Amino acid sequence: VIEDANDNTIQFFNPGEDIIHYSNQKDLLEKIQFFLSMPSERVRIASNGQNKCVTKYNIREWWQTLLSKLKLYEVVSQVI
Repeated sequence: VIEDANDNTIQFFNPGEDIIHYSNQKDLLEKIQFFLSMPSERVRIASNGQNKCVTKYNIREWWQTLLSKLKLYEVVSQVI
């Protein structure tokens, strides 16, 4: 994923590891050119981002986080 730099996604993803941020149009074009010329780096970051989404940001993790915050996770996990 390549997107404009913002405070939201850095809460979930690590820039340069599993997401690419750009700051302006020139920066975007430079990063596109770089990643087109470096397919292994492009694939590495894309794979890291996909793996993070699949393992950390799925429906099971979402419910577990929600129930934990409500202090209900232990009760529900004993039932299922």
